[in-house]
Amino acid sequence: MKLMKQGAMMTVLRSLLTALAWPGALLSATDFIDSKWTIAIDRCGLSSDAVYNRTLLGSGGEASSCFFCY
Repeated sequence: MKLMKQGAMMTVLRSLLTALAWPGALLSATDFIDSKWTIAIDRCGLSSDAVYNRTLLGSGGEASSCFFCY
């Protein structure tokens, strides 16, 4: 009887830990997805495509380009 009671307590404990762990994991995942760095990296990729199209593909015509990198 004591073994069954300990088994039931462990089941309840694991259920509570799982119920608390999942929301925390989901919140940390959404923080990563919507973080400022993720948005900045995405915009950097878009701007690098624009620079490539402007300079290397020649769509800029005779206009000169000046790049600042830091």
